[in-house]
Amino acid sequence: RALRERFVVLCPQCPADQDRHDGGGVWLRRDWYEVSTHVPEVEAALRSLLDCTVEALGLDRSRVAITGSSMGAYAALELAARWPGFFSACAPVAAHYDLDPLEPLIKRLTQAQELPMWFFHARNDEMCPFAPMEALVAQLRRRSRAEVRFTAFTDTWSNQGHCADRVPYWATPQSPGQSALGEELFSWLAEQQLSGDWYKKCL
Repeated sequence: RALRERFVVLCPQCPADQDRHDGGGVWLRRDWYEVSTHVPEVEAALRSLLDCTVEALGLDRSRVAITGSSMGAYAALELAARWPGFFSACAPVAAHYDLDPLEPLIKRLTQAQELPMWFFHARNDEMCPFAPMEALVAQLRRRSRAEVRFTAFTDTWSNQGHCADRVPYWATPQSPGQSALGEELFSWLAEQQLSGDWYKKCL
């Protein structure tokens, strides 16, 4: 209900990387994952898309939140760090962040802004391991002036533990013992708002 009634949802698709020749790509990166580099043109295109959408629909710029799953969660973390004061909240799901050092990310997420965050991750995730995100959350909690939530769970409904979307995004459970926190997450996101000082910085 919260998602239907209180949000405009923008879901950009990761562009294909011509250097890979497989039709795939990595958000904000070019080339194969391990040797990829940042692509500023994609970042600029995303910013333009968001700015145009907010302006065209007359949306409240102090209530723009970001979330993403897996590679999308990497992009959510990266954009939140690169655009301090732009997002009212960030909810990474089954995230990974292993291409760049963590310390600069943590500094950008905590020193230059007060960003509420809510992480979701399966303890048995074999594609994006749990331990690095648990450690990241611990550091963010020590250094952030904003709320940092962490929902950990065991994925019993997929082979690799990486089917995390149904916990944060779905409103009703689809598997025995599965939590479905969609209503809670989107209600929480809708409550977040940039304060006056941070809001002025991103205008």
